[in-house]
Amino acid sequence: MIWSGLLLSGCSLSETTDIEVDARPSLTVSYHYLNKDGIDATQDEIHSLDLYIFDPMGHFIKKVEADRRAAEDTSGLRLLDGVPAGEYTVVCFGNVKRITIPKLVPGESTTADLFAVEKQGDTCPDADRLFHSLTRFEVRRGEPHVRTVDLDKHYFLVDLTVNGAEKLVVTPDKMAVLFTGIPSGTDYKGDPVFAQTAFSPRLQQTQQGFSATFAVYSFDMPDPVRMIVQAGSETVGQVNLGEYIARHDLGIDLRNDRDVVLPIDIDVTTTGITITVNDWDDGAIQLPIIGK
Repeated sequence: MIWSGLLLSGCSLSETTDIEVDARPSLTVSYHYLNKDGIDATQDEIHSLDLYIFDPMGHFIKKVEADRRAAEDTSGLRLLDGVPAGEYTVVCFGNVKRITIPKLVPGESTTADLFAVEKQGDTCPDADRLFHSLTRFEVRRGEPHVRTVDLDKHYFLVDLTVNGAEKLVVTPDKMAVLFTGIPSGTDYKGDPVFAQTAFSPRLQQTQQGFSATFAVYSFDMPDPVRMIVQAGSETVGQVNLGEYIARHDLGIDLRNDRDVVLPIDIDVTTTGITITVNDWDDGAIQLPIIGK
């Protein structure tokens, strides 16, 4: 009873508690994602699901994997059947591809052992399009029904453009933009982990310069996220991105927006670098080229 109370009091904001009722204690769940306009975007956004199920004592029972077809099935996923009545916890990660999740041991591992993170030391060109949910279900006897659970998006898209890279003292192919201080993933509750990962997208050449559209894992304004412009081995400019977003009203809410996109424009001249976020010219950052 004490442990059950601790579980309930430790709920995060993204956590929900639902009741799944069946003729015998069982659990069937359907997952979907609603975009910022409230439209069901599951078919476009969700490609796979990894579900981790824990018993009323908080111990791991089993993992269930679902592909795109199973994830879209409105009849739901049968996760438990004929189990003792009680409160069961299901943690869902969507679209796990390169991110790593530790192998859990049935009957031994707990929710605290579960997290989804990038390998330490890696500089990533892109992040998994990661989704998550944490739900506690009261499983008991009664009439069967399928409970639908909302997934939360745990990544931001960055739409990056770089103009004028040829004005630097190195060839354009040596140009790089590095994003540091990004949380390397999320824990079982959906909170960013303390470990950090650097992202350096693959830049595609355009008529004006370079561009890249890539994902990073969700971060908040207190996180020390920096964007660093590099020419070869030299750093030619950098900015504290988290601090910049916190200081200016860009029309982007990192905490509450369901589909965060960060349009970042970098304009390189012979004398400096101009960085603009979300087309907000009044808040454009003017940086001298370091070393000039």
